[in-house]
Amino acid sequence: MNVGSILALFSGFFVSVVGVLLTTSDIMMFVNGPSVFIVIGGTLAATSISVRIPKMWILIKIFFYKMIKGQTVIFPEIIREIIKLSYAFSSGKDINQEAKNIKDPFLKECIQLYLDDLVDNEHYLKIIDGRVKNMHKSLMIDVNRFKNIGKYPPAFGMLGTTMGMIVLLANLGGKDAMKIMGPAMAVCLITTFYGCLLSNILVIPISENIDDSAQEIFLKNKIVVEGIKLILAKAPPAILAEELNSHLDQDDRLDWKEVLSV
Repeated sequence: MNVGSILALFSGFFVSVVGVLLTTSDIMMFVNGPSVFIVIGGTLAATSISVRIPKMWILIKIFFYKMIKGQTVIFPEIIREIIKLSYAFSSGKDINQEAKNIKDPFLKECIQLYLDDLVDNEHYLKIIDGRVKNMHKSLMIDVNRFKNIGKYPPAFGMLGTTMGMIVLLANLGGKDAMKIMGPAMAVCLITTFYGCLLSNILVIPISENIDDSAQEIFLKNKIVVEGIKLILAKAPPAILAEELNSHLDQDDRLDWKEVLSV
C-alpha cells in the first residue's frame, strides 16, 4: 500500500477542514444539502455524457493500483527479465519455459507473439512497436478526458451560486430582505466552495497521477521493445544490459553477470 500517497490525498481534505475551523467555530455553516447535490450530481451527469463509463473505470483502476496499492513500474525488474531472455535466446534454452516466468504482461504478450511465429521478424517488430504507440495514444486520450472532468465541479459550483442569487434577488422586496441577505449569500457561496474543493483536492490531482502512470507505462513498453530488438539482433547479454541500463539512474543499473548468476 502506498501510504505516502494516501496521506497526501487526505492531507488536502485535512487542510480544508482545519481552514474552516480556523474561520468559524460553527462548522455546520459549511454543510448544505442542495449545494452538495448540485455539485456532485451535476459533475456525475456531465461526466457520464462526456466520457464512456468503461473508459472511466480503466482510469480509476490505474489510479487505484498506483496510488492505493502502490504498484508502480519497477524498471530494473523489467530489464532483469529482458537480460534473462537474451541469455536464453543466445544459449539455445527453451524460450517457452522462460516465457512462463515473465511477470510483465506486455513483455509476456510480445514474447508469446514471437513464439507463435506468425510473421517475419521485421513485421513482428512493426507490430509490437505499433502496439506501444497505440496503447499510449489511447491512454492519453482518456487521461485528457479525465483532466477535463476537473472543469465540471467549479462550473456547477458557479451554477448553484447563480441559482441562489436568483432566489435571493427575487426576495429582496420583502420586509425582512436585509435579514435574509447575509445567510442567503453564504449559502450561494458554499456551492462554489464545494466545486473548487472537489476539483482541486480530488479530480485534478488524480488526473495528474494517472498521467504520470501513463508516461511510466509508455517508457516501460518502449524499453521492452528496445530489448526485443536487441535480442533479435543477437546482441550479447552484456551489450543488451548496458544499452537498457541507460534508462536507469546510476544506482539502479544492473550488472548482467549478477543477473545471470541468480
